[in-house]
Amino acid sequence: MTPLHPDGTSNLWVSWLAGMVACAITSEAAWPRHTVDASLQGADGVRLGDANRDGLPDITTAWEESGIIRVYLNPGLSQITQPWPMITVGKVSSPEDAVFVDLDHDGMIDVISSCEGNNSSVYVHWAPAYKEQYENGSHWRTEPFPALHSKSMWMFCTPGDFNQDGRTDLMIGSKGAQGTIGWLEAPDQPRNLESWIWHPIQSAGWIMSIQVADYDKDGDLDAIISDRKGPQSGIYLLKNRINQRPSGNDGWESSLIGASGEEVMFIDARMLEDKEPIIIAAQRPNRVMRLSSTHWLSKFESHPLTLLSGPWGSVKAVAMGDINLDGRVDTAITCENADGNRSGVLWIAGQTGENKLYPLLRDISGEAGVKFDRMELLDLDGDSDLDILTCEERDLLGVIWYENPTL
Repeated sequence: MTPLHPDGTSNLWVSWLAGMVACAITSEAAWPRHTVDASLQGADGVRLGDANRDGLPDITTAWEESGIIRVYLNPGLSQITQPWPMITVGKVSSPEDAVFVDLDHDGMIDVISSCEGNNSSVYVHWAPAYKEQYENGSHWRTEPFPALHSKSMWMFCTPGDFNQDGRTDLMIGSKGAQGTIGWLEAPDQPRNLESWIWHPIQSAGWIMSIQVADYDKDGDLDAIISDRKGPQSGIYLLKNRINQRPSGNDGWESSLIGASGEEVMFIDARMLEDKEPIIIAAQRPNRVMRLSSTHWLSKFESHPLTLLSGPWGSVKAVAMGDINLDGRVDTAITCENADGNRSGVLWIAGQTGENKLYPLLRDISGEAGVKFDRMELLDLDGDSDLDILTCEERDLLGVIWYENPTL
């Protein structure tokens, strides 16, 4: 991904206007849309990884209504606008999320799926042991984690070595009456799923995002999460204290850092060089929230940007990147409820000004599509600008990407 421009970031963020901002949408032509796969129902999220170790970004997606987990292998630049080669790696009911990880460190990339509904379980889809079998779905094997089986409506998972023992753990969040977020500790033998240990961190209403990095720069992985529903809804920083506290403590220091009591959807949290994290969040129905920290995570300042009613849906996900290559950080937005003539994918160009930012919402998707999900900004076609990879589950557009026309 093209790195964010440090100076552009600073100029953009100081120009946000806290409160109601008048917005308009341009009449520019929608970006060209390319289909990775539209053969199933209910594409629910896209996650990236190099599944076959060829240096190209591949995709995994959970198809909720179809109960299918798929991997899409990047075909290379010459075929990038065509449907991608696919592998059905598992069949599970009500999957909400799928993510790549080499769970047993055998060099073959596995997939973790999180499921809600009557399933309410988390599964590992084990990749075959031999590279020549990887693209054959019949050689994949699906198993549930016993510690989480039928325990909660699991919504999102992010891998990481949280206790610094050299093994890959999983941080997982759920929703509903038993909603929670915690981490699943990997044993010496990761293939022995009975030995994985669940460590709850805190209760939750509806976990939407989990992003991990060493946010406090003390050498271990922390997390920034968004909780969409319930009395504890908001954005939280979870500082990792697993190796700094006596045995028996939960090992995490949780603090609410923004959007208290709000319906926060997907977030994008970034560490820029030696600076503290910058977070942007989609906040239903029509707000984009920026959070910036001061005094090394001791305080966060909130800067909301409210999008007035217009021909677009309710915000679902956001992502930061220099979309028009002008050196400033722009914001891409995906939406739900983009029915009729409403747009479901848009972007706001970063602008500078002494006191105010008057954003111009620029159309990406046109009228096609109703319910879009989380997105990735990356240069898929090799022309040095950022394209948008996402999925849509109501108009059955499936897994798609929009080609940035800047270059």
